Amino acid sequence: MSAKFLFFAQCADWMGRKDMEISCPNPIKIKELLKKTEILSPLVNKKDFLKVAVNQTMADLEKEVCDGDEVAFMPPFSGG
Repeated sequence: MSAKFLFFAQCADWMGRKDMEISCPNPIKIKELLKKTEILSPLVNKKDFLKVAVNQTMADLEKEVCDGDEVAFMPPFSGG
């Protein structure tokens, strides 16, 4: 399985990139993916305040990622 990961704002700074594709078991919860995928380690200590979207719909870390999904990580934000 392969999923596309997008990183916005500070998340892109922490990751040193704006996007990547990751191969992983299918399906897998986002929180498990963060634990098991070393390349995502810059986000692990910040996971409690990250915003996550899967296929452009806000989600939590319990959401399962499936083949072809797009997962976006964003820092907290406010409207205005």
